[in-house]
Amino acid sequence: MAGASMHYLEARRLGLNIFAIVHMSDLESAGWEAAFDRLHAIYPGDMWEIAGEISNPDPNVNPVTVTPDYYMSKFKSLYNYVKSKYPAVVLTNAPPFGSGSTGPPELEEFFKLGLLDLDVVVAINVYSNHALSRYATVIDKYADRLAGNAYGLPRPGARTRTTTSPGFRSSILASSTPSILK
Repeated sequence: MAGASMHYLEARRLGLNIFAIVHMSDLESAGWEAAFDRLHAIYPGDMWEIAGEISNPDPNVNPVTVTPDYYMSKFKSLYNYVKSKYPAVVLTNAPPFGSGSTGPPELEEFFKLGLLDLDVVVAINVYSNHALSRYATVIDKYADRLAGNAYGLPRPGARTRTTTSPGFRSSILASSTPSILK
């Protein structure tokens, strides 16, 4: 793991699985596959969140917004690339916006565009009871497709012993990769 970040190397030494987050701006500026290759070389994570809150218009949170159609098209291509080059890596979708009423419809759009056809961890952000109840409605609608799968992610920076997906039944170090691909 030449060039890998020191805290990633220490986490690996401790036997932790590593959860990393790649920013949409990095994906868009370097190209999705190239960005993933470059970041994975420095931050050799086991599970990767591919962008976050793609429709969040706050430039401090997400300087690049995209539609679910655009995102899922690129995500599916990256998924196929990562599965062929890094077969042990698990991807998560960009969690939809966690407050208000936009996140649950975006999650449902991801489902309609094929997210449930991929072997990924489904990620959501929840910042309010209102959003949680709306997510529950979407999840109930797709319960048959979701049954038997364990979903959920620790918050970045958290160490936890949780089952997040089959094969990730041990401790996880969650970390956001710095935006470095400018």
